[in-house]
Amino acid sequence: MAKGVQLKGGKQAGLVLKALARSLDAEAKRKHVRKGAKVISDEAKLNASHTPELADAVGIVSNPDDAAGVIVTARRGKRYPKGYIAHIVEYGAAPHFIKPKKEGGLLKFNGGAFPLVNHPGVKATPFMRPAWDSKKDEAVQVIGQSIKKDIQAAAKGK
Repeated sequence: MAKGVQLKGGKQAGLVLKALARSLDAEAKRKHVRKGAKVISDEAKLNASHTPELADAVGIVSNPDDAAGVIVTARRGKRYPKGYIAHIVEYGAAPHFIKPKKEGGLLKFNGGAFPLVNHPGVKATPFMRPAWDSKKDEAVQVIGQSIKKDIQAAAKGK
């Protein structure tokens, strides 16, 4: 019968593997990914600072389609009244006509009432895509450091 081989550091390796398994559950993944998303969110807020209400609306939300995922987005609602304009600021808008909802109705604009308004359009001022492009590598590093920190703490038995 062969003698068993004793592995030095086997206990620590087991702890590291257990920590890795724990760090891969959905809640822990989201915690790590959220830290990386914060890097991108902070940059997007900085890029959108020309519209302070829009910058305040930029934040991180849980992804309903992925238990471990998050989304950096411009939030909408009572607390974030300018979040609804994010896509217009990001992509711009072509010149267009604005018609009243009811036929024969008038649009109230600048103290007057008009049957039709010719909107001149809006130039795009991207803030999300440049944030992603400039900070994605840093975000990945932050996620990796976060996971590494959890694994090291678990390996030490904390």
